[in-house]
Amino acid sequence: MFGPRKKLLLLLCNDALHAYTWQQQRLAPAGQFRNDEAGHAAFAALLAAQQGAMCHVLLDVVEEDFAIDTAPHVAGRERHAMLKRKLETHFRGARYANYWMQGREQGGRRDDRLLLSAISNNARLDPWLDRLDAAAMPLAGVHSLTLLSITLARHHDLSHEPVLIASWQPESGLRQSFYKAGELKFSRLTPIHDANPALLVERIGVEAERTRQYAASLRLIQRGETMQTLVVTADGLDESALSALPATEGVAYQAILLDEVAQHFRTQSHADDAGLAQVLLRALGQHGWRNHYAPPERRRFYRLWQAARGLTIATVAGTVIGLTWAGNEWLNAEAREDDLDAVAPRIRQVQQQALAIQPPASEQAPHVMKATVMAVDSLKARWPDMFARWAMFGRDFQAYPQLALRSLDWSVDGQPSLIRLTEGGATAASPAATPAEGGGGGDGQPATVAPGDTLYEFLAIGGRVDLNDTRYRQTDYRLRQLADGLATRSRGAVAQLEPPLDARSTSKLDRPDLSQDNAATGAFQVEWKWEAKP
Repeated sequence: MFGPRKKLLLLLCNDALHAYTWQQQRLAPAGQFRNDEAGHAAFAALLAAQQGAMCHVLLDVVEEDFAIDTAPHVAGRERHAMLKRKLETHFRGARYANYWMQGREQGGRRDDRLLLSAISNNARLDPWLDRLDAAAMPLAGVHSLTLLSITLARHHDLSHEPVLIASWQPESGLRQSFYKAGELKFSRLTPIHDANPALLVERIGVEAERTRQYAASLRLIQRGETMQTLVVTADGLDESALSALPATEGVAYQAILLDEVAQHFRTQSHADDAGLAQVLLRALGQHGWRNHYAPPERRRFYRLWQAARGLTIATVAGTVIGLTWAGNEWLNAEAREDDLDAVAPRIRQVQQQALAIQPPASEQAPHVMKATVMAVDSLKARWPDMFARWAMFGRDFQAYPQLALRSLDWSVDGQPSLIRLTEGGATAASPAATPAEGGGGGDGQPATVAPGDTLYEFLAIGGRVDLNDTRYRQTDYRLRQLADGLATRSRGAVAQLEPPLDARSTSKLDRPDLSQDNAATGAFQVEWKWEAKP
């Protein structure tokens, strides 16, 4: 999804560079270029046509050298510096070199056994990689056919006997790689371009004998030990042709089909595959592989491609996560809205209950409100009905913002005010002086209440209206609405009503003089009465 849609696979041999395109799981030849000016120009034209393709280079050249060495088992910067010195010692001036750990010694310091390899001739690679850099083509890696074949030797479980893997490529020749205990010891390329099967079989037999003699001279093969030779089939070199190889006392032959090789590299062979190189190219196109020789400066465009792909993946992942989170929040919001709809009636009920017990709002100073609360608390136990009426009055009065409350007086049957609230403060009668308990009158003497007499409770308020508002008749109507509404709901009566203005339609309405600070200007009085029930 995030990789390039096409790849350019390059097989570099001794005489030429063979290019293949990989797209939609298909390997197709794209041209052959000789190592000269004309070939370099034609290769540059191919790169222009394949702009943006990922590049892999597969090597099978004579100049690939190998060396076996050991090194102390260290780590970190010391190991890197030591191995760099060893590469410089074995392959002086080689820019395309690397090292591989093949195991550790069994005794002594248990040193690391190293395989060092390099392309001894830099000019073999430089012209082609220079064109890749000039075209800004991402180079994933430079791979060795010999090093890729190491896994093939280990796959056949021949790690405890000498093994020779021989493969013929029409482009380069006969590649022979010798392994001992599963480790590559040396590899050699013999240029053989004659495709005659009989001649090929004969040359393979001859070269295998020479390789055994060379391995014996290095004491890699003991006297009387047999070298197992695995020959990879190729175009014109099938199993029947390889059966003509003569088995000798020191060399045994076994054919490896291209289908088996392709299965090992998790790809598929094709009828057009000329040999092992094409199978490895398919593996590189399908899966890629570890880089063997390309130095970091040759892979900078590949690193840039990786960074761009990482940003793309991060952007897509961020978008998916954001959309997922947004969708989840939307679903949660829908669920919360459904939950609120389910509990909305209960919320409204609780709000109404809170309003029912909430005291009316007031513009009085804090010390006035404190005195009022103390006065009310002293009479709460004796006049419970009074508090219900006051709460009702407070709710009603808040509905008329054009009315300003200035005084409030509560009394019982003409006795002195039990509670009186004014702008200057609040006063309350002593609990012992309530008529319900035979309390005294205004002079402190006990008041006499005859049996069967009815006591009445009175609530009188005084206030002002804003006469700058010219809606006089509406103000008068609101005041009367407040008086009649409270009397009706509390089962009482309006004992007295003095409006601030005579707003009847039959009267003449004169605007009062507001230039003077007259306390009587816009004043009103309302008094209610109820049958007292202490």
